[in-house]
Amino acid sequence: MMNNKSARTKDSAHVLNNIGLILYRQGKFDETIDCHQRALKIREKLYPFVHADMAKSLGNIGNILSDQRKYNEALDNHQHALKIEEKFHPFGHVDIAHSLKNIDICYQHLNDRYMTLDYYRHALSIYEKFLPHEHPCRQKTEHNICRLTEEFCSRSMSQ
Repeated sequence: MMNNKSARTKDSAHVLNNIGLILYRQGKFDETIDCHQRALKIREKLYPFVHADMAKSLGNIGNILSDQRKYNEALDNHQHALKIEEKFHPFGHVDIAHSLKNIDICYQHLNDRYMTLDYYRHALSIYEKFLPHEHPCRQKTEHNICRLTEEFCSRSMSQ
């Protein structure tokens, strides 16, 4: 059971996360990263083992770094988030697919199409378990797989 101090600490991390999201929408990326890093530190102290909230902070930091074109740093954060998600949700969860999608976006920007396709396929396999066919995340992932597959076919035919 969580005591009052722990509950307030958890609430502080949640508030910092929300402030970070607002600052992100305003394009204040340095301030945004600071909020999410502070939230992550609180969550790391609050949860001695893995917790989905820690993955959320890491994913948010990764998204900001990706927007700043710091794809290798973003990739590190998203991979760390994925490891936490997989431990926290051992039987699968949509959040795992979201982390996979964030990783494949980094690989796409790093021009590693093979890794991109692998992560898209893995994300789709999870989306297929948990989301209806008409869900936008699932449809976009299917579209991206088709697009990349067509690119591979076009390249192999032109060679």
